[in-house]
Amino acid sequence: MSSTVHVVGAGIAGLTAALVLARRGHAVRVWERSDGTGGCTHHGGGMLAPVSELDHGEAWVADLGHDSAARWRALLPDAPREVLATDGLLVVAHRPEWPLLDEHVDRAVRAGHGARVERVDAAGIAAREPLLAGRFHRGLWLAGEGRVDPRRLRRVLLRELDAAGATVRLGVEVDPARDRRRGGPLDGVVVDARGLAAPDLDLRPVRGEYVLLRAPAVTLRHPVRVAHPRYPLYAIPRGEGLVYVGATQVESGHEGPPQARSVLELLSALYGLHPAFAEAEVVELGVGHRPARPDHRPVIAPREGGLALNGLFRHGFLFAPVLAEAVADRLEGRAIDPRVSPFVAEAACAC
Repeated sequence: MSSTVHVVGAGIAGLTAALVLARRGHAVRVWERSDGTGGCTHHGGGMLAPVSELDHGEAWVADLGHDSAARWRALLPDAPREVLATDGLLVVAHRPEWPLLDEHVDRAVRAGHGARVERVDAAGIAAREPLLAGRFHRGLWLAGEGRVDPRRLRRVLLRELDAAGATVRLGVEVDPARDRRRGGPLDGVVVDARGLAAPDLDLRPVRGEYVLLRAPAVTLRHPVRVAHPRYPLYAIPRGEGLVYVGATQVESGHEGPPQARSVLELLSALYGLHPAFAEAEVVELGVGHRPARPDHRPVIAPREGGLALNGLFRHGFLFAPVLAEAVADRLEGRAIDPRVSPFVAEAACAC
C-alpha cells in the first residue's frame, strides 16, 4: 500500500531510502536542514569494499555489504564510471608490511570470503596499475570491489528522485518529534535519517580527514589501499585528474579543519605510494564526522509513526542499498533480508 513518507536527512542513507520508496510507489518528501553540500556524505570516500573493510570490522561487514556493488548497479543502471565503478581494488604493501597482507587474507578466509581475494606479484600489480610498476612486489586484488564518487552520486540520486516524483526540500529543518502534529509538515510516515542530529540512538562522531589532490600526470585506474600498521591509506581516483586520499579515524567531534599530523601522515604515505604525487596540487582539505554506535553496527529502530535509519559509521555507501530496501520492506510489512535482521530493533514498527 502506498503512503506519504517523509525522509528527514539527505545524506546517503536518506537519499537511497527515499529513492527505493519512491520507486515502490510511495509519495516521498525529503527534508534536509543544510544546502546539501556538507555532512558526512559530501566528505566521504565512497568505498564499496566489503572484504577490504574487514580490517575495520567483523565478518558481518563483508556479509552485509558483499553485494553492494550489484545493488548500486541495479538501482542506477545507467550511472557512468565516474559515478560508480566496480572493476576492482588493489591492496599493496612495502616489504616490511607484507605480513599485513597475510593477515588480510586470513581475515577474509575466516569470514568466508577468501575466494574473493587474489594474491598478486609485481607483474600482477603492474598489469592492474601501470603507475606502480616496479614499486611493489606483493599485493592483493579484490575483483568486484570499487567506489562511488559521493558528490556525483548525490546529484544522480537527486535527479532520480525528481524523475520518480519525490519532493526534496533543502535548507529546511524539521524535527520528527515536534513536526508530526496534526496539520504539520510531517503528516505521514517518517524515516529519520539525520545522522548525528538524531536523538536516542547512542551515537558518537568519528572524525575522518582527507585530502583531495589534482594530479593529472599520475593516473590510477582503481582505488588503491596501502597496508601499514600506523599510516594506512586509500587513494581513490575521482576523474579529471583528481585523487581522494583518506583513511584517518579519530574519536572526536571536533569541527575544525584537519590536523597537521593527519595531513602529514596522509601525504607521506601517498608519497610512499608514488613520489610523483609530490607534484600534485592540493585542491581541498576536509573533515567529515561519521555517526557511529558503540558496536559500530547500523540500526533500523522504531519511532512513533515510522523508523530511524542510522549508525552506518564508515560503511555508509557500502550499506545504504541493502538498508534502504530493508526500511521499505519494514514499512510495507514485508519480510526483511535475514542479513539485516540483527540490526533491526525488536520493538514493532508503529506505522
